[in-house]
Amino acid sequence: MLKIKFVIGVVQLQVFKGIQVSSRVIKGTNELS
Repeated sequence: MLKIKFVIGVVQLQVFKGIQVSSRVIKGTNELS
């Protein structure tokens, strides 16, 4: 049970990082255009 919670936490962290990176990329492309 603890392993499952740990995996879910890691996945959520990766998704959160991905959202931050993609939002930065979107902001960057908006500034360039």
